[in-house]
Amino acid sequence: MVSDHAVLQANGYRRLRELGAGTYGVVIKALQEKTGLMFAIKKVKLQIADDDGVPSTALREISILRLLQHPHIVILNEIIQYEDKLFMVLECLSKDLKSLLRSFNGKHIPTKLIKSLTYQLILGIEYCHSNRILHRDLKPQNLLIDVNGKLKLCDFGLARATNKQQKPYTREVVTLWYRCPEILLGSKMYDVGVDTWAIACIFLEILLRRPFFPGDSEIDQLYHIFRKVGTPNNNNWPGVEKLPFYSKCFPKWTGTNMSSIIDEKIFSHNAIDLVTKIMKINPADRLLANEIRDHPYFNGIDALLKNGSIKELFKKTFKLHM
Repeated sequence: MVSDHAVLQANGYRRLRELGAGTYGVVIKALQEKTGLMFAIKKVKLQIADDDGVPSTALREISILRLLQHPHIVILNEIIQYEDKLFMVLECLSKDLKSLLRSFNGKHIPTKLIKSLTYQLILGIEYCHSNRILHRDLKPQNLLIDVNGKLKLCDFGLARATNKQQKPYTREVVTLWYRCPEILLGSKMYDVGVDTWAIACIFLEILLRRPFFPGDSEIDQLYHIFRKVGTPNNNNWPGVEKLPFYSKCFPKWTGTNMSSIIDEKIFSHNAIDLVTKIMKINPADRLLANEIRDHPYFNGIDALLKNGSIKELFKKTFKLHM
């Protein structure tokens, strides 16, 4: 049997080290010897029992990445397939958001960097949604960042094209801490709010430097949400009481004002206003990605990204938190 190393070597890549592992297989950092560029190569476990052997998640991710060409979405360089081996060759960035946040060790992140990272995330998601794609697994680990502070979305294995026929989706999506209440309550009919809810969770995690809803089970996750946002009912979310996992025995929380959670002495009123308008219990009330992009919190950030000042600030900050 030909080894992974031999297959990659034959295609011009030298295996350096493993970056991570999961149910899909492993991600390998490799050097393209011809160009000297680094790539992250995702090895996909093939399912020999299937007709084509390629998992549907891998086929979906490949087709979506070929469709989505955007500055804030990771680039799929090529596909390598040899016998029972399939490798997705992706561009390699320096860090993911989770490791970047961890490197700050609880210290405040400069406001301009918070705005820059969140804004770039929104631009990427806005592009996905404009192409009728739901990411469905937004979390800090799936947001890659280079040394210049450029952020890119990755891991589209759970992504899905929205359907016009309103067919039900799977509930087996989105890591628990970033999962929206409609999915937690059993709905299989959801839309772009699945991603915008996760954006609010990530934004709060950057602001507070800790996960905002760190549940350890689905019911615990719901209770974390209800305490902060309020317990839903048919008045504030028409039809919610018909969802499969809704219970009239849920504790009746009224929610917490975000200004009591986010220190307004450190973060602006606009930051509090933004997260309040995204983190609505009723998905129909949440801001859309383009509305988030146009919120006053981001006034001026586009110009700072274009003139390079954010890049210089990030380089300086990045060196201090390696």
